[in-house]
Amino acid sequence: MPSHASQAAGARRIRAALVVAVLILGAGAAWGRPMATDEPAVVAVAPAADPSAVASARAYAADVPDGRARVLLTRTLAEQLGVLHRLALRGVPIATFGLHRRASVAPVRRHVRGARIVTDPRTEDHP
Repeated sequence: MPSHASQAAGARRIRAALVVAVLILGAGAAWGRPMATDEPAVVAVAPAADPSAVASARAYAADVPDGRARVLLTRTLAEQLGVLHRLALRGVPIATFGLHRRASVAPVRRHVRGARIVTDPRTEDHP
């Protein structure tokens, strides 16, 4: 028969697991929440290592009325894919500059119906 101390420890572990589960579910719900009106009208995404793409993204964002554009710079292909996927799921219009088409843009277009992604001509087919 288990001791009182081991039963109490088990109960604490169960409560801790429930708290973690609630926090994870809450974070997941917040992640998929629709954009607030103070969020950008469009997000321009470019690889940080490509100065030309960064300049194009910043110029594009500067031309958006009311300054409601945001520029996000990515460091890796995985980050490109993650950023595009997260934004597309939230319904944010996305303009890409110099991103890898097959590794980041195409998978998001395939998996997120209605994703609003516009690529510029510089978007690469190969790394």
